[in-house]
Amino acid sequence: MSSFDTRFLISGGNDGNLFVYKVNHAGVELSLPSPSESLLKAKAKEETTGPPVDDIDDLKAYSIEEAKQKREHEKMLKTAEDKKVKVRKTITTLRSKFKKLKVVNKDLPKHLTLVAQDFEMDPQMGSIIAQEVVDMKDLIKKQLAWNSEKHRLQLMKLRKRFKDVVATERIVLHAVESDHLVSTFRCAKPSEAMQQALNDFNKKLADDSDGAPGSRGSDSRRISTVVRQIEVSEPKTGLGGFMRKNTDLDVHGPSAVVGSKGGKKLKDAKANKSLAKAEERKSKRLQRELAWKNLSSRKPSENYEDPQMLAAIEDAKNNMGDFNLKTAKNYKVPESQRQGGTYKRAQLLELRRMIYMTKMNFNERLLALRDRKQKMISEAEDWSARLDAIQAKLPADSIMAKPNVPKLLNDELPERAMEYTADSLRVFKKQHDEEMKRGADDEGGFGGFGGFGGGDAPPAAPAADTKPAAPTTKQPAAAVSPGEKGESADGTPIGDLVSALESENENLEIMMMLHEQECLISQMNEAYKEFDIELIKLRTDKIEQDVELKNGDLRIILLFEELLLLKEFEKRENFLQEALSSKLSDRDEMSDKIEELEEKLTTKKMYMEELQENEKLLYDSFTEQLGENNKFQDFLTKVFKKKIKRVKKAAEMEGDSDESDSDDDFDSSSEEEDDDEDGVEHLDLNICPPGCSQELYDATIVMREKKLDLEEAIQEEKKIIDSLKKEVDALIKKNKVISHGVKCAKNDLEAFQLEKQKKMNELDMIVTLNLDQIQYMQNGVLPSDLVSCLVFHSAGVNQLANRIKELQQEKAHQIRKFKELKKSHIHLIKGKKGMQEKLLGLDEKCQNMMLLKFR
Repeated sequence: MSSFDTRFLISGGNDGNLFVYKVNHAGVELSLPSPSESLLKAKAKEETTGPPVDDIDDLKAYSIEEAKQKREHEKMLKTAEDKKVKVRKTITTLRSKFKKLKVVNKDLPKHLTLVAQDFEMDPQMGSIIAQEVVDMKDLIKKQLAWNSEKHRLQLMKLRKRFKDVVATERIVLHAVESDHLVSTFRCAKPSEAMQQALNDFNKKLADDSDGAPGSRGSDSRRISTVVRQIEVSEPKTGLGGFMRKNTDLDVHGPSAVVGSKGGKKLKDAKANKSLAKAEERKSKRLQRELAWKNLSSRKPSENYEDPQMLAAIEDAKNNMGDFNLKTAKNYKVPESQRQGGTYKRAQLLELRRMIYMTKMNFNERLLALRDRKQKMISEAEDWSARLDAIQAKLPADSIMAKPNVPKLLNDELPERAMEYTADSLRVFKKQHDEEMKRGADDEGGFGGFGGFGGGDAPPAAPAADTKPAAPTTKQPAAAVSPGEKGESADGTPIGDLVSALESENENLEIMMMLHEQECLISQMNEAYKEFDIELIKLRTDKIEQDVELKNGDLRIILLFEELLLLKEFEKRENFLQEALSSKLSDRDEMSDKIEELEEKLTTKKMYMEELQENEKLLYDSFTEQLGENNKFQDFLTKVFKKKIKRVKKAAEMEGDSDESDSDDDFDSSSEEEDDDEDGVEHLDLNICPPGCSQELYDATIVMREKKLDLEEAIQEEKKIIDSLKKEVDALIKKNKVISHGVKCAKNDLEAFQLEKQKKMNELDMIVTLNLDQIQYMQNGVLPSDLVSCLVFHSAGVNQLANRIKELQQEKAHQIRKFKELKKSHIHLIKGKKGMQEKLLGLDEKCQNMMLLKFR
């Protein structure tokens, strides 16, 4: 082909050579024929000039360059071989001449004979050659040491890659008297990453279990409830408690002063009588309040639910079973069955761990059985040796067939493959050399160079195959040589040569040996039989575990597909879950705030009731202090009820005079208005009128101050209660909005869970069933298509069947309970009517007593 400017011509060959020719020096455009045209012309010329030439189709055929290199290489080898032959001929000639010289030297007279040292041309040549040999040995040792270390590292890497990761090799255990065999499960060790992931999940699960579900809300409410109970149970140290104590102390003070100061027995008796009545009424009122509080505390709230009914409902939810199909449109995924990627990954790891533990447990059983076989073989060898010793002394007709002693095969001890001895290495080297030689003969060579001798002798047969068995060679000799019973070689009876006692001892010894022979053979047969039975049981267990492990492998595939599917939904699920969690936390915080404010509101209401009760007690004590038929009752009542503008403690001292003036104006105006309204003679309320007891007036002023304190405290508490109510109402509205958001978030999460469940339902799950487990029949025949079948647990079917009877019993029980409650209801209605009649009678009696009191 030509270059783009037609100045160079480029050609290439299959051997990789590339040639460039400069054909156009001036850069004149040349019209070169295209390669296709030239090839067509050459092909047409060949077809017209001569016979066609066949192409080389053999892929192994040498190219021109390869053939040339081959010839050069063979020429070099032939030259080297010729040179070697010449050198060998020269050395052979020199050796023959040297031998002739040694023969001539030996034939010479002794005084003319040369010693061996005289033949050495260079005395140091021997030491030099010896040193070279030593150096060569050292070099070869170093090379072999390097090769040995290299192979050792290679073996270590191979072991680390393929052997160290294996927990148990495949070990095949054979039966002794049958063809049964069982093998171990070849399983790999669990990786460190898998173990670490499993430990992390268990740790996370333990942390989650420490913080129980709903712990934040429930614990906070529980703690706040305990704190509120402590606060309520503590004695009031505020204004209410202080006023109660002062009121209880001061109520009796003025009356005592009046009694002691008046000196009149009639008034003292009346005052004591009124005080006793007031104390009695007060004690009765307190008793009624305590009884009412006790009754109110036992009254169930509007949202009260019976704990027994709640427990029964919870038990029904957990144990009765909800058998809605997961493919149903209205199916709701329970919170306990909602799965995420982390949980599914932990399931996958746990299943893999269980499969590994199952395999290892079975392998341990098989290894224990192999150890038992080794022990049995050692015992059988001892028994066989004892049998050989016994049978050597027994006559031939009394010898029983001895069971063969089993041996452990190579597949029963795979670890022996890595053990070697010097003999095994020699055998391996011999086999390796034979294989290399056989391969060299098959492949041929370049002129036979590189062969190091060695004939083509046939390989020797293994010694283990031709060696006869030891028991077969010993038993005939043992059956003939010992034993002196029968006839001797010359036909003379042996019984004539021994005494009767010796003959009896020999017979007894033979009987004992026969018995021992039977016992040993029976022991061996029994041991073999027991081992075979154990091996068959283990084989049966392995078949069952094979089915379980295969189901486990299928389950792993399903879990992995579910994990991949859950990873796709994980981001969206986390977003929805976080949104729901934030809304739930907001709702819990809002509920806590509402409960806290309601507790404060309840406390304030109780405090308000106490203030009102103190105010009522103060009015009662003022009425008792005035007594009956007091001519200054109206005046003192006006003084007690007089409204005064109070000066706050935080006010400055400079404004005291102005405030007092304004108070006087306010008081005078209020007095004038009261006088005008009542039409009474004007009296100064700030001064005790003549004839009125100064102590009674002062006590009224003190009570007025206490009344004003109570009224101010009540007004302040009303303001606080109103503000708390407004705040509670606002928080309740916010809580409704947050609850609506929580409901929407739950609905979104449930819709997402349903969508995820639909995707999960699309995955295929393999369930192995027996034919007797299939109860779907059509006209008494098993249908060919089982797509519409439902796989249901047999325990669930039995539970539903039992549930029918339970419902019948519960229905009869509820009917009996309804009849009893109906009778109780009728009885309570009659009692209610009686109590209503009694209450009407008491109301009428009370009304009559009130009328008689005010007549």
